[in-house]
Amino acid sequence: MDTLLDEFIGFATLERGLAGNTIRSYRHDLAQFLDFVRDQGRGGPGDVGRDDILDFLELSKSQGLAATSIARRLVAIKIFFRFLCFERHIENDITDVMEAPRLWKALPDFLSGEEVTKMLRAYGRRDRLELRNRTILEVFYATGMRVSELAGLTLEGLKLDQGLLRVTGKGSKE
Repeated sequence: MDTLLDEFIGFATLERGLAGNTIRSYRHDLAQFLDFVRDQGRGGPGDVGRDDILDFLELSKSQGLAATSIARRLVAIKIFFRFLCFERHIENDITDVMEAPRLWKALPDFLSGEEVTKMLRAYGRRDRLELRNRTILEVFYATGMRVSELAGLTLEGLKLDQGLLRVTGKGSKE
């Protein structure tokens, strides 16, 4: 089954163009799932049933995994089985009728205007490092971008004359 996992990861990377973090998460989730079904005595993906998937997700829940992580695991399993069926490694996709759990949308935590002001005041303009740190905080506050997006900023993406900043986000979206 490890060979099938490697084939799937290649497919997800090249054909579907999934982001590196997504690929790593799917590989990890599916490796744990395949270990689980092997421990249950399943010889290959054709031996796996819906109950095996549900048992794996229930185990994940009992281990304290967040609902979002469990939902991602189910998505990874569904895409994996769809791939296996498409490539004719199995006859039927047993996950085609399985629905992902509905997740609540939690509002992100945020700082009040007063907290932001205090934080920005902590950085003066005494040296280049403090100026850099204050700029990072101001960009975060002004844009709401992710840490990975900020880390990926380049000087080529900065267009001061136009008042623009080019950001590459999830899925290589600008």
